[in-house]
Amino acid sequence: MIFNLTNNGNGVDEVILSLVNSPSWVALRQDSLLLGPGQTATSTVDVTAPADALGDYNFKILAVSADGITSSITLNSTII
Repeated sequence: MIFNLTNNGNGVDEVILSLVNSPSWVALRQDSLLLGPGQTATSTVDVTAPADALGDYNFKILAVSADGITSSITLNSTII
């Protein structure tokens, strides 16, 4: 799964990424991004569900900037 993150501020910012309530088989490829003002970066969430992981899963990608601004997105996934 690919997602974009944009720095809407006026300075360079390091953003720390983390997963909240995700299964152990979900991982971020990067745990931080350095973004200039107005810059957009692309990152990836890898999902490697085992065969017995059938069902619904809800978890968040959390992004926290160096100045403490937090943003998140909830992902709703169904493994069939």
